[in-house]
Amino acid sequence: MIKCKKRTIICLVLTAALSMGLLGSSVTAKEKLVIWSNFTELENGKNRPIQWVYNEFEKKYNVEIESIYFKYEELQKKLMMAFAADKAPDMFIAEINWMSIFLKDGLIEPFPADIQEKWLSEILPVYTDFEVEGKVWCTPYSSNFYGLTYNRDMFKEAGLNPERGPDTWSEFRDYAKKLTKYDAEEEIERVGFALRHVGAPAGVIDKAIWLLWGAGASLVEPRDILKGGKAGFNNESGRSAVKLIYDMLYTDRSTSLEFPDPRAAFVRGLAAMQVSELAAIGMQAPIEAPDMDWGISVPPAPAGKEKVTLAAGEVWYVTSASSQKDLGFKFIDFLLEPEIDLWAAINVRFPGYGNAPYLKVNQKFPYFDNPYNRGRNAIVPYGRYFPHNLALLEVTQIVGRWMAKAWHEEVTIEQAFDQAEKEVNAALIR
Repeated sequence: MIKCKKRTIICLVLTAALSMGLLGSSVTAKEKLVIWSNFTELENGKNRPIQWVYNEFEKKYNVEIESIYFKYEELQKKLMMAFAADKAPDMFIAEINWMSIFLKDGLIEPFPADIQEKWLSEILPVYTDFEVEGKVWCTPYSSNFYGLTYNRDMFKEAGLNPERGPDTWSEFRDYAKKLTKYDAEEEIERVGFALRHVGAPAGVIDKAIWLLWGAGASLVEPRDILKGGKAGFNNESGRSAVKLIYDMLYTDRSTSLEFPDPRAAFVRGLAAMQVSELAAIGMQAPIEAPDMDWGISVPPAPAGKEKVTLAAGEVWYVTSASSQKDLGFKFIDFLLEPEIDLWAAINVRFPGYGNAPYLKVNQKFPYFDNPYNRGRNAIVPYGRYFPHNLALLEVTQIVGRWMAKAWHEEVTIEQAFDQAEKEVNAALIR
């Protein structure tokens, strides 16, 4: 309480006014940036390296970041409820494959022209897939590339060059046959290639899209159309992709339906090759198979065709409902500072594995000069994100489901793609 010796009444009035906030305050409340995510390391109060990035931004701009965590399976639902109730966060981190949903309802904000120009000039070329209809809508938090990983010792044992994976489909098929092992009863003990063929259909297509794209087929045509389009896989190219695996299953017997999890088969020595997320192998192999000598290559393509692989991951978005858009884009710009990008790549993402820096300038930093990152960086130029079509999630479910049915001989390849085409085209016009 203010101590008064004179003019007691005036002092009492001033004291009351100050306690009620009627005379204002010299201390102004900090601007707050609210960020939602499904990453526990981004939850407030966690002693994780991401807090350093937040702290540096808070100090630089005298602001406060409030980071709120939701479980993965809850995040999209929570976001939609928040948008409907006008209580959306200023920013959020979510899968890049969700972008079409947010674009459909106008829930995210495109980058301002100056930040977009800077972003396009400094980011690795693969991330320009985040540009839709001439506008950039997000920037990566994490990125993951699907690569072909192979066991070098098994390659040596089979008389194959351990310094590279198969380059073409014919070479891939030949390698897989040479790498497969059988027991005395001619049952497969080790597959040359482990195939994802069960579980969520979208998971099947994630690990098989390189086949369709490498053959020259597509999920949706034209690829860059946000709404509408038509199926682009029910053709000779698309059917050849499914047939390659079918022949490896039933003619070559170099892969099998008995190994449903390709990563698990690979780290347990039950498969010589597999295609899945490099970051997952990068974290799993050192723990479960620390002595395994393994390599990375771009998945093969038919002779004369361009090799391609899937890029995926989570990204930062700024919401269109935010009253702090300017502050949100200051944060995006902050993430583009070379020292922040480099520090985050080393400390925040999967340390040593998974995510190298996103900026061109940091790609040759000595820390990342190791076999894993050299292999990863070599396949990044071949990375491609799924098309940002409003029906994408349904399309991947449909195509993945029917490809698996063909591999399980529940239908022929022609029947599978005829039905998938009908369902995809119906989904695209809804």
